[in-house]
Amino acid sequence: VFARILKAPESQNITFGSVVTLRCTATGLPIPTITWLENGKAVSAGSIEESVKDRVVDSRLQVYVTRPGLFTCLATNKHSKTFGAAKSAATISVSGMLKLYKGDAGYCSTYRGEVCSAILANNALVFFNSSYADPEETQELLVHTAWTELKMVSSFCQPAAESLLCNYIFQECNPSGSGPAPKPVCRENCLAVKDLYCFKEWLSMEENSQKGIYKPGLMLLTLPECNRLPSLHQDPSSCTRIPFFSKVARVTWTCYNGNGQFYQGWVNVTASGIPCQKWSDQAPHLHRRTPQVFPELSDAENYCRNPGGENERPWCYTKDPSVTWEYCSVSPCGDASLSLGTKKPNGDTPHLPPPLPFSPTYSMTVIISIISSFALVVILSIVTLVCCRRRKQWKNTKRESETPTLTTLPSELLLDRLHPNPMYQRMPLLLNPKLLSLEYPRNNIEYVRDIGEGAFGRVFQARAPGLLPYEPFTMVAVKMLKEEASADMQADFQREAALMAEFDNPNIVKLLGI
Repeated sequence: VFARILKAPESQNITFGSVVTLRCTATGLPIPTITWLENGKAVSAGSIEESVKDRVVDSRLQVYVTRPGLFTCLATNKHSKTFGAAKSAATISVSGMLKLYKGDAGYCSTYRGEVCSAILANNALVFFNSSYADPEETQELLVHTAWTELKMVSSFCQPAAESLLCNYIFQECNPSGSGPAPKPVCRENCLAVKDLYCFKEWLSMEENSQKGIYKPGLMLLTLPECNRLPSLHQDPSSCTRIPFFSKVARVTWTCYNGNGQFYQGWVNVTASGIPCQKWSDQAPHLHRRTPQVFPELSDAENYCRNPGGENERPWCYTKDPSVTWEYCSVSPCGDASLSLGTKKPNGDTPHLPPPLPFSPTYSMTVIISIISSFALVVILSIVTLVCCRRRKQWKNTKRESETPTLTTLPSELLLDRLHPNPMYQRMPLLLNPKLLSLEYPRNNIEYVRDIGEGAFGRVFQARAPGLLPYEPFTMVAVKMLKEEASADMQADFQREAALMAEFDNPNIVKLLGI
C-alpha cells in the first residue's frame, strides 16, 4: 500500500517571531517516513516529534518563524521495487511590522538571510540601507558573491574575513530617537584583519583596486578604511564588535591548546630565559601588536601570548635589543612538563611532577651523559674553529689571486664606506617566516658605489659574499630605509619586501636578502 496523507498541515498567518506547530499524519504499508521541507529544502532548524499507532505515523514540526515560507510534509515508503510518495504543503505568512524601526536612511530589522546566519547573533537588529531598491535582497547578494571569493584565501585569513564581511555589510542597528543608524565595525577588529589575519590578501586587493582590477565577487564592494572607524576603547557603544575576536570559553591559564591564541597564563620569560617586553611598550622593539587591537592582550603586562594565533605557540618581544622575539616555555595542555615564569601573586601554586627515583646506577648514568655531552661539544667546537680558519685562508688566497672584472670596483672595499643605517634592527613588525629566512648580516656587505635615491632611502651597489651557494660573492643592489622613517613608511617597506619575496622569475627583480 503506497503512502498517503491522512491529515495535511494547515496554512497559518502569524506574527513575527512566533512559534508555530505544523501537524501531518500519513499511513501506508510499510509504514511511511515523513520528511519536512521549507521552501523545497530540508528543514534545518526546528524540533520534530513523531509517534506511530495502528500503522499511522503522526509528525509534528515546531519552528520559530521570522519570515514567510512554504512548509511541505513528504511521506514516502517502498512497496516491492516501487517507491510511493505523497505530499501536502502549508503556507506560513508573517504579519506585523517586520521593519521594526524605519527612517530616511534605512531601517532596523532582524537578519533573515542564510549566508551570515552562523556568524550574526540570533535575533540581532541589523541595518538595511534604503538606497537599495530591495535592501535585504541586495545586501544578501553582496555577501553571497563575495563569500565565494573568500573560499580562495588562506585558512588563516578566511574565518576572520568572513566575520568582518558579515558585520561590515549587516552592521548592528542603533534605533535612536533621530532615526535608525548603523554601528560600524570597531577600528581594532578591522585592523586585526587587515594587518594580521589577511595581510597579503588585503595588500593584493588594495593594489588591484588602484589598478582597476576587480574579482567578479568583490567588484561591488569597497574595502573599509579601518583608521576612520570608531574605536571600541574610546566609546564601546559606538561600534560593532566582531564575535570572532572574543572567544572567552577557550581561555586557558596553565597550558595552551592549539596554537595558544587564548592562553592567558603568567609566563613572562622566553625559552632561552630572556625577560619579556610589555605589550603596551614600544621599547626596545617597535610593534603593532598592542592591547588596543587584540583583546587577548588586555591586562597582558609582559606575559607570553600569541595574539591573533599567527604563530605556533605563545611568544613575546624580548627586553634584549638584539633579539626581537622568541617563543616561551609554555606547555601544551596534557603535557606534564612545566612552564617557566613568574607566578601571578594571587595565583595557586602549580602541582609539581613527582621526583625521579634516586639510585647509584641512575647517578652514574647522569654523570656519564654530562661528561659525554661536554666532550662532544668541545670536539665540535674545535672542528668548527679549524674549518672556519681554513675557509678564511682559502678566501684570502683566492681574493688575492683574482683581479676585479669591473673597472668601477675600487681597489679596496671597506665597510667604513657603507652608509650608516639607523633603522638597522629596528623593524616595527614581527617578520613573517619568509622574510626571516632571507635575513643576511649587514656587516658582510661590501660597498661598491652609489646608484641613487629611492622612495624609502639611498640605493647603492654592493658585493654580498656567500649570499648564494654556487658563487663566492654576488653583485646586488641594496635599498636602505630613511633615517627616522615613520611607522607607515616602515610598514610599506616591509610590505614591499614581503611582496618581492614572492617573485621568482628571471625577468623580475628578486629579493635575495633582508
